[in-house]
Amino acid sequence: DPKVCIIQCPSDLNEFQDIVNLGHRFTQFGEHDRIIHRASELKKARDYEVTSHIDEILNRAITEDTLEMFYQPIYDVKEKRFRSAEALARVRDTRYGMVSPAVFIPAAEDTGLILPIGEWVLRRACYEAMEWDKPLRLAVNLSPVQLGHTDLPRLVHQILIETGLPPSRLELE
Repeated sequence: DPKVCIIQCPSDLNEFQDIVNLGHRFTQFGEHDRIIHRASELKKARDYEVTSHIDEILNRAITEDTLEMFYQPIYDVKEKRFRSAEALARVRDTRYGMVSPAVFIPAAEDTGLILPIGEWVLRRACYEAMEWDKPLRLAVNLSPVQLGHTDLPRLVHQILIETGLPPSRLELE
């Protein structure tokens, strides 16, 4: 059965991941669903559905190890070289696809799950930075919840020793 989706760009879909998520949502339609859809309506419905299931999604991300790391390179224009990379955690859920950090970070802070997620990010990023061809600095964002945790200095020290990453290569933001 044919299905049509009306997309107004860039207001409906302005990122590649939005297109992927829309495609995923589109494959879930049954034969009794409408034939014509608007991307803006689908996106709102998906955002609501993800938000209403965020605790389940975060717990699944931790227990099933569906967190992923991406790195945003930081380029120094004056020196004409890459000087560092910022670690970016993402959640790829088996049911909802990629979950926006704008959704999962505040929820993780509210539930306290930011602590195990933050530890995973720091550890994983440090291990991966040690495998890079060039010894770039690694920038890792910390949540205010993490900053308020008294165990943070010990945790950072432990991970640096465990991974072998020199402290001079780690930037905590």
